[in-house]
Amino acid sequence: MNSLLNKRIFEILLIEDNPADIRLIKEVLKDIGIERVQVSLDGFKETHDRIRGKENYDNAINAIRLFAKNNFNTHVQTTVLKDNIKEIPDLCKYLIENFDISKYKFTPLAVLGRASSEMMVSPEEYKRLYDKVIDLAFKYSRGNRSSIKTRLMFDYIGKDIPGSKDYVCEAFRECLSINYYGDVYPCSFLPIKIGNIREETIKEAWNKESPLIRELRTPHKLRQSKKCSNCNYLPKCGTGCIANSYNLGKGLFGGDAYCWVWLILLK
Repeated sequence: MNSLLNKRIFEILLIEDNPADIRLIKEVLKDIGIERVQVSLDGFKETHDRIRGKENYDNAINAIRLFAKNNFNTHVQTTVLKDNIKEIPDLCKYLIENFDISKYKFTPLAVLGRASSEMMVSPEEYKRLYDKVIDLAFKYSRGNRSSIKTRLMFDYIGKDIPGSKDYVCEAFRECLSINYYGDVYPCSFLPIKIGNIREETIKEAWNKESPLIRELRTPHKLRQSKKCSNCNYLPKCGTGCIANSYNLGKGLFGGDAYCWVWLILLK
C-alpha cells in the first residue's frame, strides 16, 4: 500500500470469466496487496439493470462469484432507493446463501449526481427495512459476527447486529475518493475537492491541513450539531452521513436525513 501512495496512475479493469482475468485476480491483484473488493448490486436483474444499465447485473454477479471463489474478502453493497427497497431482504438472503461473500451491506441513497431527493426512502421506510434485515443478521451470524452490515448501525430497542460497531464517518479519516480526473475528495459522496493526484501524490493530499480536514477528523463526540447535540445516540452515529447532510443543504453536521431516532424524539 505504501508504494501506491506515491503513484499517480491507476488502471481500472473489468474482470471477466476467462483464464487471463482469473490469473490477474490471483497474481496481480494479490501481489499488490489488494485483499478486499466491493461490488455494487442494487436488486435482482430487472431492477439492477433498470438502475445501472443493461447487462450490468450479469457483470456484477460474475464479479462477485469470481472474487469470492478466489478468496478475496468480498463485500456486496446495495443502495437503498424507493425503486428497490422491497426486494432487499430477498436479495440479502440470495447473496449469502449462494455466494461465499464476506459481507452484505446496504446504505441509503446519497443525493449526488443523477440521484435526487425524490428517489430517497423516508426514515420510517428505512426503519422498517432495518427491522426486517436485522432478523436475517442474527440468522446469518458467525459466532459474534454477522455477514450483514448496515449504516446507522444501531436499533433503539437494543437489538444491535452481532459484531456491529458504532458508526463513524470514514471520510478523510480512513478513506478518500479519487475520480477519473484525479481529483481527491473526502469520500465519493462528498463533493468538496481536497486536491488532485496529477499535481501531488496521494500521501501529500492525505497529509494536508485545512479547516475542513480538521473538522472532518474531529472526534464525533465533539462535533457541533444543533439537531444532534442532545441526542443520547450521538456517540454511536457521530451525526450519521455528513455527505447527505451537506448535499441536502444542511451543512456537514446537520444530522442524518434517514435518522428515525430523531422522529421518535419529536413525538
